[in-house]
Amino acid sequence: MNESDSQIEALQRQIFVLLLVLLVVSATLAAYLYYQQHIFRKDAAALQQQATPLIAAFNAERAGAETFINQIRVFGGTHPDFTQQVLSKYGIPPVTPTNAAKPAAAPVKK
Repeated sequence: MNESDSQIEALQRQIFVLLLVLLVVSATLAAYLYYQQHIFRKDAAALQQQATPLIAAFNAERAGAETFINQIRVFGGTHPDFTQQVLSKYGIPPVTPTNAAKPAAAPVKK
């Protein structure tokens, strides 16, 4: 019995040491991840300040491009040859003008 008691005590000490090592490793990993999060947030804030003018310039350019595309769509609504050659190539649907003259109806023969 004496030998089995000493083996049980050795296993208990080994489990205690392993749990202590696990606790230290877990705490170290948590501290490292917290530090990385802190650094990441500082970097993200700095990048956001640098990116704000670029985003504003991009949005301004995009608005200009959308205006240009809308003008091309209106032009394509009145010029079918342009619609067939250019707008259909790029998949841009033309806008039919609302004030366009309607074609005259054919006379009905009796």
